[in-house]
Amino acid sequence: MWYEVVDEDEWRAMMKRVDAGLPPTAEDQVDDLTGTVIASAGTGALGSGYNVDRTATLRIRNGSGTDGVCADAQSVLESMGYKNFDLGNADSFDYDKTIVVYKDPNYENYANQIVEAFGLGKAVEDDGDYLFDSDFLIIIGSDWQI
Repeated sequence: MWYEVVDEDEWRAMMKRVDAGLPPTAEDQVDDLTGTVIASAGTGALGSGYNVDRTATLRIRNGSGTDGVCADAQSVLESMGYKNFDLGNADSFDYDKTIVVYKDPNYENYANQIVEAFGLGKAVEDDGDYLFDSDFLIIIGSDWQI
């Protein structure tokens, strides 16, 4: 007889990583008894293109009104190696699409990598319409599904 108990929160987190093109786990998981690798973090399906200075600052704003979207986005970004976050609400909850805004034109590639990891959204260079003092401003729209 076989019993399996699924931790649904962990399952959703793993599938979010996989859907973003990342390995299922952030770290290798090894069976202590046999030494067998159960899950490998590998190098990531998106490869070594993630070489932006991971000290970049990211302001994540909830523009959808759905609880938990900022923390969800932060989880994806942490798996990419980012560490500096500022989470909060956007100026309104009527954003339909997720956007990744960058000021420095040299960060365009990294903004596109974030969009790729999210599996949705659009990278946008700041034209002065956005007020933020971080390297990236990420506004989560209603296209984000938890």
